[in-house]
Amino acid sequence: MVAGIIIQMAAITIYCIVQGDYLWRVITDRPVRRRSNPSGGVTPQSDVEGASNTVTLEKQAVSGRARLTPNIKSMLLGLVIATVFIYIRSIYRTIELLDGWDGAVYVNQKLFNSLDGMPIFVAMFVLNVFHPGRFIATGKERNAVA
Repeated sequence: MVAGIIIQMAAITIYCIVQGDYLWRVITDRPVRRRSNPSGGVTPQSDVEGASNTVTLEKQAVSGRARLTPNIKSMLLGLVIATVFIYIRSIYRTIELLDGWDGAVYVNQKLFNSLDGMPIFVAMFVLNVFHPGRFIATGKERNAVA
């Protein structure tokens, strides 16, 4: 059981590192690969003879910070809060199980309620309030952002 909790903590730690790196790169606008900056757009020619109308299609590069819409910021806030509380619970469970079945931490009901039950309650409450399905753009909204 202890190994499972330690693996869970390691996975959450890796997730926190990757998510922190992602957010840092988005906020500071430092992507892993630089976006190509096209010098000119695509200019389709008309098939009609003698037509001189041309249309230039260009897609503007959007900075990482501009992609952080208020909805995405709210969703990320919810994920950060939930992750912190789940991490607190994992630390408590690791200490509890390392102390053994008869340890002082394992038999203390107040510690169990405050460091096991409460963090999961808060994490689930926050994930319900800031549910990603409510904040992720769909359809036309997604095309406008991308």
